[in-house]
Amino acid sequence: MTPFLNNPSLLYTIIKMKALDAITDKLFTLISHDLRVPMGEVMGSLELLSPHSNELSPEDKELLLGEMKNSTRQSLALIENLTAWSRYQVTGLEIQKIPLVVQDVVISAVSKLTYLWKSKEQLVDIQISDCLVLPMEPMLIATVLRNILSNAMKYSSRKGLITIQAGWSDDSRWILIEDHGLGMPPGDATDLVRLRVCPPRPGTEGEQGSGFGLWLCDELMKKLGGKLEITSIPGQGTAVLLRFPEEDVEDL
Repeated sequence: MTPFLNNPSLLYTIIKMKALDAITDKLFTLISHDLRVPMGEVMGSLELLSPHSNELSPEDKELLLGEMKNSTRQSLALIENLTAWSRYQVTGLEIQKIPLVVQDVVISAVSKLTYLWKSKEQLVDIQISDCLVLPMEPMLIATVLRNILSNAMKYSSRKGLITIQAGWSDDSRWILIEDHGLGMPPGDATDLVRLRVCPPRPGTEGEQGSGFGLWLCDELMKKLGGKLEITSIPGQGTAVLLRFPEEDVEDL
């Protein structure tokens, strides 16, 4: 009989490593495509600007610069997501939670996406008490919020409304992010969270994404001991609920 079959701990480690290898393969398939495309767009714009800069109108130059800026932001967001995932999944770094004021964390995440919601003239309504405190790891929760908020802004129309609330129930504390944008069928949300390969949908103004942001958020919420829940209706919008365990709050 194979030795590891008599060693449950070793068997579990082998299964876990194989699962991690499969996820890593999927991630790098996505990443190789989603870095190559925006970088190719930047290179194409630079090639147009370099030899023909004197021939281009100010409007054309502004358009090319805007495209390069968007492509660079897309690549940077992808790299930040990969960094957050690898920091804890690959290195096995232990998560250190500290008490954070939820309102401050949310305001910081929204401010880092100012270019996105301001360019679409959207309203971000933060309805959170400044007294609500949760034990969280700063980098992980910032990554989760950035991904969910950018999705809400990306798939909301110009002058759309994004609402952010937070509170508590009997068994958990929560943060709720709602938009009134494109929405999606329930099966699509499940596919994205499970990292099933599917072409990412463009936003309401053609914004691109990597297709693994929701999967990453789900993984990071598990690392935080929490849970991610998605409710979405096509044509009506999406609500993403982040639940945090009540026992963490009792330790404050």
